[in-house]
Amino acid sequence: MSDETLSTQRESWIEVANNSDFPIQNLPLGVVDSFGEQHAATIVGDTVVDLYALSKAGLLEDVPHAELLRRATLNAFLERGRAVGAALRHRLSDLLRRDGDPALRQGATHAFLFERERVSSLVPVDVGDYVDFYSSLEHATNLGKLFRPGGDPLLPNWRWIPIGYHGRSATIQIDGQAVVRPKGQHKAPNAQAPGFGPSAMLD
Repeated sequence: MSDETLSTQRESWIEVANNSDFPIQNLPLGVVDSFGEQHAATIVGDTVVDLYALSKAGLLEDVPHAELLRRATLNAFLERGRAVGAALRHRLSDLLRRDGDPALRQGATHAFLFERERVSSLVPVDVGDYVDFYSSLEHATNLGKLFRPGGDPLLPNWRWIPIGYHGRSATIQIDGQAVVRPKGQHKAPNAQAPGFGPSAMLD
């Protein structure tokens, strides 16, 4: 079954550059710092759409559990499943398309729309735990060189079964932030005693 929100014929009344990563067909979900508060949001072109404000104003009343978009993270909303997410996507597309529901564009848009430069992205969910997979040959090879210096970097079964490992939620950060190099105890081959300092190798 086709999804009309993905139609290439659909255009937004919000200006979108031809080479934009965020046409009306995209509508990603995220959380932004909106003047000191964490608000759920999406983006069209270079315009951020405040979902917290839309929900509070009743413009998402047909979306099940839309009140959960007023929380600081998206966890509770996403836990409601794909059908709820699809309902939100269809409602947003209808509010933002050129020939759709005029409720948003005819109202006080300054309460719902912000220039991209005026807000900053935040981690959109509380990450409790996760499993990461060696899905990239280059990544697996680089990590294998750290674990098995001088040996075969790839384990014999890597190409036949999915290899996963337990990940650290603290490693999930917003793009563009500085990565803090971990510190620990290590001993150089010719050193008489170990020392403490930044990791010499970081994948």
